Amino acid sequence: MLRFLALLAVSCVLFAPGRCGFSALTPPRSTVSEWTLTWSDEFSGPDGSLPDSTKWTYDIGGAGWGNQELETYTLRPQNAQIRNGNLVITAVKEDFTGPDGIPRNFTSARLKTQYRFA
Repeated sequence: MLRFLALLAVSCVLFAPGRCGFSALTPPRSTVSEWTLTWSDEFSGPDGSLPDSTKWTYDIGGAGWGNQELETYTLRPQNAQIRNGNLVITAVKEDFTGPDGIPRNFTSARLKTQYRFA
């Protein structure tokens, strides 16, 4: 999650000052000084809406994801939503049992582009 947020922050600062979007940029083979935009999401949906499901998918559950995380990841708008052209991911302290049956004391969201973008 931290790696994703760092990438998102770098993307916002370098490629869209004043706006927060997610961009994937790749350099052309000839020179590294020029970049070509290959994919982006400007999170332009209405406030309170979920991110575009054609671009994003979710990891769901509370199994710890290999590093003993303490939250259950959901696809609820309480945990991930569009707000003012930004993707807002919110951790909530709450007792929650997800569809995997694992009770946790926190919820959040874990989004990825897996199988949506290559």
